[in-house]
Amino acid sequence: MSKDDMEELTGEPLMEGVLIGSGLQSATGDYFGIGLSNRHGLTSELPFDVMVLVLGAEFVRRRLQMETVTTLIADEHAKTNGFSRSDIDAIAKTRREFLSRSLDRLGFENWDICLASEIAQDPYHKELLSVPIMANSYERMQLADMELFRSKGKSVKIGWKHDGMEFDERHFDEMYKSSFGNGTTFVYTPAGRSLDGTPLPPYLHVPNKPRLIMSKTENIHEKVGLMPKRVRAHFNRVADLFENLVYGPTQNKQNVNSTEYLEKRLREIYSVVFG
Repeated sequence: MSKDDMEELTGEPLMEGVLIGSGLQSATGDYFGIGLSNRHGLTSELPFDVMVLVLGAEFVRRRLQMETVTTLIADEHAKTNGFSRSDIDAIAKTRREFLSRSLDRLGFENWDICLASEIAQDPYHKELLSVPIMANSYERMQLADMELFRSKGKSVKIGWKHDGMEFDERHFDEMYKSSFGNGTTFVYTPAGRSLDGTPLPPYLHVPNKPRLIMSKTENIHEKVGLMPKRVRAHFNRVADLFENLVYGPTQNKQNVNSTEYLEKRLREIYSVVFG
């Protein structure tokens, strides 16, 4: 794929930007991470916005005709924040099981779901952690993960960004480029959204910011009713990409942003994901 073709990704649903790295032509796969914790604590429930990363990664894999997608569940990273190991292990297990079932129901093939604690056993990963870098332990793990993936041909990272946020994936990406060079290509999706439109990490909760949750019993009707128009537009874009990847491109897409229409589309996504 040419540089021009890659840059055209920015015009696709949920694609917010691309930084092309030198390893793009030889890339065999893309990847993204799912964090389990922040300064507020562990996130036991998974926001619906994780679908932005799942769908974005599958879209990029197909567009670039790559072999695999890898999801990294950041259990080892959460342990640097002093949280209970047993609680972290339980949440990581739940995340992995959910993703495995969901990807099968979505029909997405050639995905690998791994734990950070597993790749931390790789000798090269251990070596990377010893590289002198001005970073805390969480950041060092992030950078080691990224360089390990690049060394294995997985040199396209799917991240998220929002210009109005103090902190997004670009923090780690800039640190990586400063430490290891420009071998990795970075593709950005939007941040997640609370019901009132506050931008948030796609996979983490923040107290007092209600979200759509990945739960079979989620009250979709109630939560869609709380969304202003601009937030409904965000979730309609998620539904656009879902339908494109799962059912194929359609020429009859409706330009509708009503609560009824979004609720119908979300119910379809939930019915596929949960079976």
